[in-house]
Amino acid sequence: LRRTPTPSTLSTYNASTRSTIVTQDIKQPPVCAQPLIDRVILNKQTFEDGNTTGWNNAVLNSNYPQTFTTFLGLYQQGSAFPSKTFHVPLFTDHVIIAFDFLEIDCWDGVGTNGPDTFGITIEGDAGLVEHINFGGFDTGIEETYRDGVSDQGIEWSIESESFATSPQGFLQYNDQTHHVLITVPPTFFCDNGNGTVQLTLQWTLTGTIDEFAGFDNFHVVACATSDAPAICPQPEADRIIM
Repeated sequence: LRRTPTPSTLSTYNASTRSTIVTQDIKQPPVCAQPLIDRVILNKQTFEDGNTTGWNNAVLNSNYPQTFTTFLGLYQQGSAFPSKTFHVPLFTDHVIIAFDFLEIDCWDGVGTNGPDTFGITIEGDAGLVEHINFGGFDTGIEETYRDGVSDQGIEWSIESESFATSPQGFLQYNDQTHHVLITVPPTFFCDNGNGTVQLTLQWTLTGTIDEFAGFDNFHVVACATSDAPAICPQPEADRIIM
C-alpha cells in the first residue's frame, strides 16, 4: 500500500458502511469496502502444510483429514489461547480478519453445564485493546448467524454452516463450522509502516471436558479506501513491507 500521503485528508472509516463487507468463499481473501484503492494480503494459512509460523500456543490436529483436514486445535478447558500479530502497511484504512471457528463436540451454550462461549481479543499498537465475547455455542442448537459492532468500532459477523454441511468427528456429538469475519478500524493501529494488530482466540469452557475448539482457513487483508490519518509518528524513510 504505497501512495502519496495527504496530511489534510482524514480517514473516511465509518462502521456502518462496513456492514456490507462479506466473503462468499472462506478459501478466498475477504472483500474490501468500496471504493477500493489497494489491498494487501497479510496472512493466508490453512495449515495443510503444517506451517504455524507466527502463532503463539499453536497445536495442529489432523485426526480426521477427510472431514476436518488439518486445523489449529484441539483446544480445551485449560488450554493456552493461541494468538498472532499481523503487521499493517502504510495507508491502511481497515484490516479484515476472516477464519473458521470449529465448534467440536459437546458445547453447552449458556445453559446447564455451561457457559461454553467463544470470543476474541484485538490489540493494536496504537494503544487500544478490546475483548469481544461472541456468546454461547450449543451442540444441540444449529446456530445460523449473529453480528455486532464493539464499543471500539470493531465490526464482526459469524455465519454458521448447518450440521449437514459441517465436518463430523471425534466424540459422538454434533460439530459445526462458523465463518468469522472481523473488521478492525484504523484507530487500532499506527499508520507509520510499523503498525500491528494482534488477534487472540479465546473461550470459556466449563464442566466436563467434552467440548473442544478448532480454527482454520485464516485470511487477513489490509484495505486502502482513503488516505488514512497519521495516528502515530511517521517514519523518517519509507519501508518495504515483506
